[in-house]
Amino acid sequence: MFGLAFLGSMEREARWLLDRGLEVGLVSHGTDLRLPSRHAQLDRWSPFRDGDPTWIAALEGRALKNRRLLEMLDISVFVATPELLGDWPDAVWLPNVIDPADWYNDRPALSGDVPIVLHAPTNPAVKGTALIEPVVEQLSIDGIIDYQRIIKVPASEMPGRYAQADVVLDQFALGIYSTTSIEAMAAGRLVLAHLHDQVRDHIREITGREAPVVEATPDTIGDILRDVAAHPDRYREIAQRGPEYVAAVHDGALASRVLAPFLGKGALS
Repeated sequence: MFGLAFLGSMEREARWLLDRGLEVGLVSHGTDLRLPSRHAQLDRWSPFRDGDPTWIAALEGRALKNRRLLEMLDISVFVATPELLGDWPDAVWLPNVIDPADWYNDRPALSGDVPIVLHAPTNPAVKGTALIEPVVEQLSIDGIIDYQRIIKVPASEMPGRYAQADVVLDQFALGIYSTTSIEAMAAGRLVLAHLHDQVRDHIREITGREAPVVEATPDTIGDILRDVAAHPDRYREIAQRGPEYVAAVHDGALASRVLAPFLGKGALS
């Protein structure tokens, strides 16, 4: 929060704030807390099973260092995805927030002849791109879908790209849905991703809602996309649940309720 004032030490910064009577909380967004060793045992598609050993070791070291910091500070911890509760069970899920209005469009998904399928992996290794792309590209060659991989498109252009698409492929290796899925759901697009049962169960427990994300793995994505192309009406109904889900879970209202006890604004209801 204060740049180089504490020489890049999160511990010094947190202790300085705590010493002055302020409440301090930390938010994890993923690799800062996720232990590759734990995830590799949890998921057969984990990018930490066959990834670059140097990269994996660096992530493991950083996560262990941050865990030691949390143990020393004993402060509130929030996580951006329920999957991270496996790394820090005392944390609280703090849903990512977007402005749904930025992504709204009135074109129904799967309203054309051939589904337009987008994939915009900011980190292909983590997203599992190499696990799915051969199958997806072959479906595109066969004319069953129109596959478009988005590379280095400015963020300002993404709402328009989603508006033109029918299906958005998120990630197939971590067991979560990311901001990509949230934005795509807000746009009324059909989202395909691999979610752990623990993630779906926690979302249901906290929100009372089912995440409208179609479960797909590298093993099943080909069959699912063929089914989407063959039965667009069935999957259009799932896509149409997206905007309402995002408005209920990711527009900031739920995040505000989660933060209320930490901010001294009353208990979470």
